[in-house]
Amino acid sequence: MTKIRKAVEPEIRSIFPKRKLRLDLKVKANPGWRTKAHILDNLLR
Repeated sequence: MTKIRKAVEPEIRSIFPKRKLRLDLKVKANPGWRTKAHILDNLLR
Protein backbone atom coordinates (compact mmCIF):
# COMPACT_ATOMS: atom_id res chain seq x y z
CA MET A 1 0.00 0.00 0.00
CA THR A 2 2.82 2.38 0.81
CA LYS A 3 4.48 1.75 -2.56
CA ILE A 4 1.21 2.44 -4.38
CA ARG A 5 0.65 5.67 -2.44
CA LYS A 6 4.20 6.91 -3.00
CA ALA A 7 4.00 6.12 -6.72
CA VAL A 8 0.73 8.01 -7.24
CA GLU A 9 1.18 11.04 -4.96
CA PRO A 10 3.53 12.97 -7.30
CA GLU A 11 1.01 12.74 -10.13
CA ILE A 12 -1.84 13.87 -7.89
CA ARG A 13 0.28 16.78 -6.61
CA SER A 14 1.01 17.83 -10.20
CA ILE A 15 -2.74 17.96 -10.89
CA PHE A 16 -3.38 20.07 -7.77
CA PRO A 17 -0.12 22.04 -7.37
CA LYS A 18 -1.44 24.61 -4.89
CA ARG A 19 -3.00 22.06 -2.55
CA LYS A 20 -1.30 20.14 0.23
CA LEU A 21 -2.39 16.55 -0.40
CA ARG A 22 -1.76 13.10 0.95
CA LEU A 23 -3.42 10.03 -0.51
CA ASP A 24 -5.20 7.81 2.02
CA LEU A 25 -5.83 4.25 0.81
CA LYS A 26 -8.13 1.79 2.51
CA VAL A 27 -8.78 -1.87 1.72
CA LYS A 28 -11.89 -3.84 2.52
CA ALA A 29 -11.63 -7.62 2.24
CA ASN A 30 -14.43 -10.13 1.97
CA PRO A 31 -14.53 -12.83 4.66
CA GLY A 32 -12.82 -16.01 3.50
CA TRP A 33 -11.19 -14.40 0.44
CA ARG A 34 -8.02 -16.46 0.88
CA THR A 35 -9.86 -19.76 0.51
CA LYS A 36 -12.12 -18.84 -2.43
CA ALA A 37 -10.33 -19.67 -5.68
CA HIS A 38 -12.50 -17.43 -7.89
CA ILE A 39 -11.68 -14.37 -5.77
CA LEU A 40 -7.95 -15.11 -5.92
CA ASP A 41 -8.17 -15.63 -9.69
CA ASN A 42 -9.76 -12.18 -10.09
CA LEU A 43 -7.02 -10.57 -8.00
CA LEU A 44 -4.22 -12.15 -9.99
CA ARG A 45 -5.56 -11.25 -13.45
